[in-house]
Amino acid sequence: MNNQHCELNELGWSDWFEQRAGCKPTATIARVAAVDRDQLLLVDQTSAFRAKLAGSYLYRHHLSHELPCVGDWVCLEKSGDFGVVRAIIERRTSLRRKSAGDVIEYQMIAANLDYVVVVQSCHFDFNLKRLERYLVMVMDGGAEPYILLTKTDLLDPGVVAAQLAEIRSAGITAPIATVSNVTREGLDDFKRLLLPGKTYCFVGSSGVGKSTLINQLMGREIFETKAVSGTGEGRHTTVRRELIRIEGGALVIDNPGMREFGIFGAEGGIGSSYSDITSISSSVVSPTLLYI
Repeated sequence: MNNQHCELNELGWSDWFEQRAGCKPTATIARVAAVDRDQLLLVDQTSAFRAKLAGSYLYRHHLSHELPCVGDWVCLEKSGDFGVVRAIIERRTSLRRKSAGDVIEYQMIAANLDYVVVVQSCHFDFNLKRLERYLVMVMDGGAEPYILLTKTDLLDPGVVAAQLAEIRSAGITAPIATVSNVTREGLDDFKRLLLPGKTYCFVGSSGVGKSTLINQLMGREIFETKAVSGTGEGRHTTVRRELIRIEGGALVIDNPGMREFGIFGAEGGIGSSYSDITSISSSVVSPTLLYI
């Protein structure tokens, strides 16, 4: 691994990508931090900068999952503070969902994730069946799942304990953490789970406290948040996915709220138990996209 690539380790680069990169010797390697219509926000070992896809790439790749998403590594030509992306490096893991409609197509949510944190509010949003569907989607893409229950300050501890027991009784073995963004109880324990150089994507329904939590982890207001309603339910605020580095060196991706989503190969088992639907989860698709 050359010196440039070693410096990318803090952004999640590893020997796995080094062995599969295949970039030209003169190319720059960077990671996609955000997608804004036809432009990309990329980060490398020195800075953040804008880029666009090469026209020849767009000519040959028409499907949505062939386009860069947050977390992708790309090969590009960089001139000053702007770049032209020539190739996407093979994805190690992904998070995807079936697109709406009858066409068998899927939408990429994020790529090259080490962990996906499934967030539910134990006050208004706790739903075991939905949690199971999220976990199937996570495992389908190859990342490791965490479960995070928020807003514990709004419920009696006995209710929270019962919810934890319900999750375990369903055969779910993923690590579980609980946190209150108000009292900060459990926040330090959760911070210790986030390892430097690893990428975490937060998913869950709107208003469960994902953006507030990331602001807490950053120690300052990065994402806009809105006050909760009288029922304790938050309001949706995140409008785009963005990769950011938090205090301690972990990389996190906030995600617009998702309550419903399609899962490849598991549609017939959504009403079944966790063990039933995990047995029919499809394997991850990680295409290597070649130079054009």
